[in-house]
Amino acid sequence: MMIRTKITTKGQVVIPKGIRSQLRWRAGTHLSVAILLDGGIKLDVVSGDGDVLTTSGAIDRAFGFLKSGDPIRDLEKEHREEVRADERRSLRG
Repeated sequence: MMIRTKITTKGQVVIPKGIRSQLRWRAGTHLSVAILLDGGIKLDVVSGDGDVLTTSGAIDRAFGFLKSGDPIRDLEKEHREEVRADERRSLRG
């Protein structure tokens, strides 16, 4: 996903809502910023005790998913949507 943003006069960058939602980043989320060798940057979530919670591995992504929100509710909602979609398909033909 590629979305453009800009740096404000105060040096702030807005991370678009769609990306924040997908990553489950809320207001007050602490991030570390690292400069990559190619000139890009990398953002990682930092825990309350200062540990960087990397997003590069599957275990880390699962940890981030389970850490916030209600995964059971999310799964139930996704399941209900799939059931409704199946019902609509079966009614059509």
